[in-house]
Amino acid sequence: MREYFGGLLVAFYHTIGAFCMVWVLLNSRTMQALFSRKAVVYLGAISFSLYITHFVIICSLSCFLFNALYAALPVKVLCVTATGIITVPFLIGGSHLFHVAIDKKSDEYIKRWYRIVAFR
Repeated sequence: MREYFGGLLVAFYHTIGAFCMVWVLLNSRTMQALFSRKAVVYLGAISFSLYITHFVIICSLSCFLFNALYAALPVKVLCVTATGIITVPFLIGGSHLFHVAIDKKSDEYIKRWYRIVAFR
């Protein structure tokens, strides 16, 4: 499907950008070193869990915090900043719990099931 924006055909820019990013990561030792750090590897490990849990946490905890802080703080920019700072550890913690309790175990179950089905 073609979409026009300002008279220009906008298609596949995200694909070209993703290709360029992968190419840089494959060919740049600096970027490989950056993306090989423990924190980044850990975020990669919990990324699916973060994707699954972020909506629930943001729509519940973040909304509650923002409403409470909006009434209490005179400067509204502080409400957004404080909500973000408080929410991020809960996002990472919730994602970690989901990853350990559900994601890892389901991966193990699927691998066992695959071995049984594929090698009969």
